[in-house]
Amino acid sequence: MKKFLKTTGIAALAAFALAFSSCNVEPAYTLENLQNIDLNVTLFQNGIQLRLADSSSVFRVDTLMKSVGLDSSEFIKQGPDGSYYISYSDSMDLTEDISGIGLDEVITIDAVNFNEDISYNLEGFDLANLLAIVPPELQGEYTIPDIHYDIDKTVDIELLSGQDLPEMLVGVGDIVLDQVYTTVELLFTDLPGQDTQEYDLDATVTLPAFFDPTSIELKGKIKKNEVFSRNVQINKFNLSAVDFVAMRENNTTLSDQIVINGTVAAENVVVNLAGMGPTVNGTIGVAVADANGKILVKSIQAKIDYQMNQTFTSAFFALPEAFSDATIELPDATVDLTVKTNMALPLAGSADLKAQGAAAAVATINFEVPYSLDPSVFEEKTSHNTVSLNDLLEEAADSLDFVTSIATDKNTWCYIEPAAEYGMQLDIDLSLPLAFGAGTLIHFADTLEIGADTGKQIGQILQESSIGVKAHVTNTIPISADVTIKFLGYDEANGTYTAIPLNSPVSIQLPAPGEEGLLNIEIGAEKGNAALEKLTHMELGIDVHANGQALKGEDYIVLTDIYLLLPNGVHLDGNALLDQEENENE
Repeated sequence: MKKFLKTTGIAALAAFALAFSSCNVEPAYTLENLQNIDLNVTLFQNGIQLRLADSSSVFRVDTLMKSVGLDSSEFIKQGPDGSYYISYSDSMDLTEDISGIGLDEVITIDAVNFNEDISYNLEGFDLANLLAIVPPELQGEYTIPDIHYDIDKTVDIELLSGQDLPEMLVGVGDIVLDQVYTTVELLFTDLPGQDTQEYDLDATVTLPAFFDPTSIELKGKIKKNEVFSRNVQINKFNLSAVDFVAMRENNTTLSDQIVINGTVAAENVVVNLAGMGPTVNGTIGVAVADANGKILVKSIQAKIDYQMNQTFTSAFFALPEAFSDATIELPDATVDLTVKTNMALPLAGSADLKAQGAAAAVATINFEVPYSLDPSVFEEKTSHNTVSLNDLLEEAADSLDFVTSIATDKNTWCYIEPAAEYGMQLDIDLSLPLAFGAGTLIHFADTLEIGADTGKQIGQILQESSIGVKAHVTNTIPISADVTIKFLGYDEANGTYTAIPLNSPVSIQLPAPGEEGLLNIEIGAEKGNAALEKLTHMELGIDVHANGQALKGEDYIVLTDIYLLLPNGVHLDGNALLDQEENENE
């Protein structure tokens, strides 16, 4: 700047010389006598402005994003229209936790298997009376017109123990069985008559009321020492009338009875009276099981009371350090949570979002769980949520906790296949426009080193005059900004800064978004203030405000017609120039 002033002063003297070269000059004003004239003058006392730039200086949003490091974030995306938004997605697999429910062991049923001796009195005649009236020589073969007897057998059975029921099981309806049969076998060892004598069997096996079917017919021909067998598939048990909670609490057992009754009869049976006894004996066996002697459950209709809480931690977007003191008012985020599962459990849940390790949640997302009646098919359901994440971003957390809570509706039936492999997955997608709201305040402050030499030159100018900058500004970025400038002196001895006093604070306000305006900066100080020569640094402060519109990469602030202003003109000390010339001639 000193060089500029010196050059300007010489040019001014040259202009004066040309203007007056044809005039007569008084002897007192010859060069020999100029040293006696005060050459300390001010040119352009009403001010001067010098154009510094003819081209435009453009400050784009995408350049700003790069300068603060946002462009390197994998979470920052640009839409087709160029606008920025935060995009985040993650997936959480709850399969292992669901398997911990123990769906494969919700209920275990013991097989039924018993075989007992039976003995019945012959009916249709009185054997003692018959032997009394038949002579001994005739007590060999004898034809009895009618022989029959009644079958009546009741057996107690136990299927379930209360101590084996899981806590979550509060009710059971239909239990569909996998290839389970009730097998009934009758064997009579001493039916009257020849070995070829056939008897008509007409009996019914009545099973417990929760069996399906509940009865088995035993009809057919039966002979001595030959097993009569009947095999009937049991489709399901219906235990809806059983109080499972009481069974578990009282440690009782689900027990019932199997009843067999009917008749065995034959006509004109040729018997040997000498070898007949008053009763007929045999065995009866009943088994309820599959081919491997077990009762395997294919599916269960149940009411389950179950809660699951699980926390997942995932990497998350954090604002750069430049925003550490910013007040951010972003729009609400759209959070879509998709649940995929092959279960038929009546589940509902929620996920609290919080910075990792934080005590309080910043948002809660509620979601529904789909219902799949076929374990081979995964159903999915997406819930749409609108939440505010401003508090989360202000915490500058780079990890996010999802505290997931899932609970069943214990009053609603669900369907479980113990042999199936169940799974559940939560997919979260978050989208948040970078459109800073009206409450946003982003403050940037930095101390810039000017340098001792440059600072001293600026200080010397300000001791004599003021300087300024004027520019035309166009702003399409949806922000407004206030800029402040302070001059500082740095003391290396104690490492402190001292503010250089100015006539008034340097404060600049950029035009509002979508507007044009004139930027006019004037810096002035007290004349002759020696502290100005200690100027070494400049403190730059920028307060950015927003209006809620989305940021786009091509938005810009452009400065045109940039001028340097010297409001008090140019001060020229001609005496100093003469002194310098004399020194150079010596």
